[in-house]
Amino acid sequence: MQKLISTVFLTIFTCFLCVTPAWSQRYAHNKLSTDVLQVISNTKHNRTSVLNSMIYQTYGGAWEDMEKYCITYDTQGLCSIIADSTWSYDIQGWAGNWLCNITYNSDNKIMHSEMMYMIGDVWISTFGTDWTYANDDLIQIMTTSYQNGEDILGYTVDFVYNSVVGRLDNATETFYTLSPSDPAKNKYYYEWDTHGRLAVVQKYYKPANDSTWTLDLRNLYTYLPEDESTYAEHLHNLQNSFSYINPEYSSGYVSFLIDQNPIMFSPDSGVQWYPYFLYNYIYNPDLSLYKKQYYLTINGSYILQNETKYAYQNDLLSMEIYYEPVGENGSMFPISRYVYEYTESVENDDQATPSLINSFSLYPNPCNQQASVNFGITKANNVKIDVYNLKGQKVRSLLNGFSDLGKHKVSWDGKDDQGSNLSSGIYLLQLTSGNDVRSIKAVLVK
Repeated sequence: MQKLISTVFLTIFTCFLCVTPAWSQRYAHNKLSTDVLQVISNTKHNRTSVLNSMIYQTYGGAWEDMEKYCITYDTQGLCSIIADSTWSYDIQGWAGNWLCNITYNSDNKIMHSEMMYMIGDVWISTFGTDWTYANDDLIQIMTTSYQNGEDILGYTVDFVYNSVVGRLDNATETFYTLSPSDPAKNKYYYEWDTHGRLAVVQKYYKPANDSTWTLDLRNLYTYLPEDESTYAEHLHNLQNSFSYINPEYSSGYVSFLIDQNPIMFSPDSGVQWYPYFLYNYIYNPDLSLYKKQYYLTINGSYILQNETKYAYQNDLLSMEIYYEPVGENGSMFPISRYVYEYTESVENDDQATPSLINSFSLYPNPCNQQASVNFGITKANNVKIDVYNLKGQKVRSLLNGFSDLGKHKVSWDGKDDQGSNLSSGIYLLQLTSGNDVRSIKAVLVK
């Protein structure tokens, strides 16, 4: 069953990425202005609210709940878990569908994400994604599926930076799932304007069994005069678009004051370029995004295909509603929407206090009878590692004693403090060193 789900998911996943219109939409940069990979706040307005959940609904005369995405943050204020549930009419409530665990290094850079699906009544890891850095630059994202105890390489993206100016020059996507020995590839070249903003993305593609690169779409960006975004912001946003932690999070209003985003095609290998798609952005007087429109070129004219409108409450995005034209007069009809919910963040009282924990992981995960719990601390201290069930009950104490600074390892045999085998399911491993606490989820499969 695990092999079937992993294979089907990655096959659909790869096919989706290879479709040209999906690429053009993915690079429209309509990302959440509040980045789910970091503390979700807006420094311009000194916001302390963080995104707690978003509910996806469809419209058929009335709004109906379909999916709910809940976000959990670690003690550093970083997004550590994204959990997805679907509305079940059988139980008249939310039923767990999948969850994604995210871990970071000591510099708060994302290092690994683990995608898990509910199969029967057990969470099963289906694939993981790893981020690799060199000199603080992200150089690779790699996704691996898990099939019958084996790690199968599915997807990579490699980033290359200009050695003179240091900015991102190109990125290459490689899709191994359908043809491991001769994979299909996409390559993107980036041009930046004098402000460091993304100006042009030129795409090439190379199907499997083809040794030559073929010119594809050209993506252009123009900005409002008020836009003050930086290269670092654009780079971070662009690299997140390759992460696939959660494709649904591509919704949400744009981080930058983009005016228009036309996507062009060329019938003569780049001699001439013609309009294909267009994303048009309309703003409120306070420069919050009011509407995003998507046009398709038909017979030389831009024809509106859909639009998204945005609503705010207390200066926070509260809702986005997706519309499509219906009927001969082209009236816009609501199709779906996202509803956003926020909670107040708890800020660290002493921002200068360094973290006492710089790593915490479990291998393998899922685990059976034996697993290695690895951790690193930056200062010699008393350290506790406890195992909790989903009811919040402590079932095992793995460590409670003094540890020197550096990296350490303890073992867990899947048993409780009485030596009895624990049942299959999800458990929480909690590491405490001084006032610093880290938690990770462990999947026990018997």
